[in-house]
Amino acid sequence: MNDTVKVAVQPEVEAFVVEVESRLADLSAEERDELIGGLRADLSERLAEHSGPEAPAEVLGDPAAYAVELRTAAGFAPVAAERRERRPVAAVVGEWLDSGKRTWVELVDKVPGSPREFLESLQPAWWVLRAWVAWMLLQEMVHGYGVSYGVDWLAVLAAFVIGSVQLARGEGRLARLRGHVAARLALIGLNVLAVCLLPSAMDRATWGEYHDAYEQAYVDGATEEVGVGLMFNGVELTNLFVYDAQGAPVTGAQLFDGAGRPLAINDGLFLEDYETLMYPWLSNGSPRFNVFPLPIGKVDPETGERAADAWDGPTRPALPDFPFPTAPTVELPQPPAR
Repeated sequence: MNDTVKVAVQPEVEAFVVEVESRLADLSAEERDELIGGLRADLSERLAEHSGPEAPAEVLGDPAAYAVELRTAAGFAPVAAERRERRPVAAVVGEWLDSGKRTWVELVDKVPGSPREFLESLQPAWWVLRAWVAWMLLQEMVHGYGVSYGVDWLAVLAAFVIGSVQLARGEGRLARLRGHVAARLALIGLNVLAVCLLPSAMDRATWGEYHDAYEQAYVDGATEEVGVGLMFNGVELTNLFVYDAQGAPVTGAQLFDGAGRPLAINDGLFLEDYETLMYPWLSNGSPRFNVFPLPIGKVDPETGERAADAWDGPTRPALPDFPFPTAPTVELPQPPAR
């Protein structure tokens, strides 16, 4: 094929070439030029040299068949692959979301009993619930264990609820984002996340109550049990022995700290044999474990505790022996003589 001979291009030729070009549209410009670069000239010459009664269209033939012959001879598929229109991703995703919503509605509508109306009536509850789940998640991020019901946190919960409701109702600034695909995907993701986190949020709310009770019990225990007994080098003491300044043993010495609180042992401690333990002194009938030395008596074998009639029985509690008869005398430093 060549264009060296200048012949006027007839409309039939132009239409034929355009049709062939359209059927080669999937090829590159270089490939198309290689296949039909001189087609106009060749067809024009063919028509110019034709002297028969046939019309130009009959002489030229079928452009579709001609295009198939060209493509096949060049090693391409006989027919051009269908061109897919490139559409914005947002539009495609938006249609996918719309289609999914329609499918969901159709499925729900097929269930007997009109559950869609019932589910729609529950939407306000879900708007509040998902706000609560988000609030619990925020609490976990800030506090770890435990749930705060302080005024500030309740204000945050109120803000979450308002935002969730406004977003669902299509009102407020947040609602402006509803039409955006990214916002729709984010909303779906948040709803799914809220559903997934709902069980853990409920567990957390329950655990929060136990946690508070545990914390309180721990604090109470710290003051009433663990650490309340007299300790030395981390070991709880079961008894004390007091000597006066002259080194003489003191029986019935009462110990208090600077605030007037009694310095007592842990009254639940047993001695190493687990058969004896300390018995208290009495003050107006009330037991006192801050009076030393404490008597030692037997454990009631039936109760495993102090015997109620210990002082009436044959094995009455008795004061233990002091570790040594006397202690060194002590005195306060004397002021220097003037």
